Amino acid sequence: MHTARMPDLATPAANCSSHTADCSAASLVVSPPKVAFVVAGAARSFLRPEVWGSYVEHVLVPFGAGRSAVFLYLRDASHCKEALLPLLAQLRERGWFGAMQCEDTPSVAPPPLHARCAGRWAARRKWTQVRDYAPRAHRWWSAMAASWQLVEQYEREEPGAGAFEMVVFSRPDLFYVHPMGRWCAYARDTWHSGGALMPDMFWIMPRAVAANVLNRTDATFFGCAPHQPCCQDLGYVASLLSWWPTSFWTRQLGTRLRDDLLGSARVASPSNAQWVQAFLGCRPRRERG
Repeated sequence: MHTARMPDLATPAANCSSHTADCSAASLVVSPPKVAFVVAGAARSFLRPEVWGSYVEHVLVPFGAGRSAVFLYLRDASHCKEALLPLLAQLRERGWFGAMQCEDTPSVAPPPLHARCAGRWAARRKWTQVRDYAPRAHRWWSAMAASWQLVEQYEREEPGAGAFEMVVFSRPDLFYVHPMGRWCAYARDTWHSGGALMPDMFWIMPRAVAANVLNRTDATFFGCAPHQPCCQDLGYVASLLSWWPTSFWTRQLGTRLRDDLLGSARVASPSNAQWVQAFLGCRPRRERG
């Protein structure tokens, strides 16, 4: 795979080092940000206590944000709320609960891709791969959009909430191994990603970026017309739909994209939280390939 056209994501993941940066000096200059922590997608292994527990331990607690809230949008999980009652109790006790919604994945098929745009996206890949993956991308991106509606509703309706400043977004089935670090370790004007091999599973980004990436990716891609920038050929990597949001939005928004997460996570199966499917973030030296 060639990643030359992916800004700042061509380098290997960094070694895991310090995860407990001291933000006291930074707090003298700027207040800790208000952060929306968003978890969205098919619930999968997130219902297991060790998986959501790793999220609390290695994402929420270390980040040390200012007034913040957690938003859970989970699909395809029966008894979702009942299974997560202990997590919800923890979030409410700490004042972190924002909103939660559980539902089945909508059965509506994605809109058809414009033939000319689809041809450009698939120029370096078999068209069947793009065609067959499009419904999966639609399910994933529509979950992002639905989760963002929870955030905006909270900002409008929660007394004194106002707008968040940063968004920490992740898919549900990540088992966190190393802490993601504190808020002052991440530039507020930068989009921080899990890396070239896991481009859309964990993001730390400014609110303005999240409002486009989470809320508009699905509609932009499937509503794209030949004369629009979304229809331009972005190269081989962008034709892989997991890479399309970062490739497209960095160019549209002029946002810096960095692979510099301090922590790490693995994708866990619903039956075994330790089972490794894929890896994102920093990597201990002994695990570097």
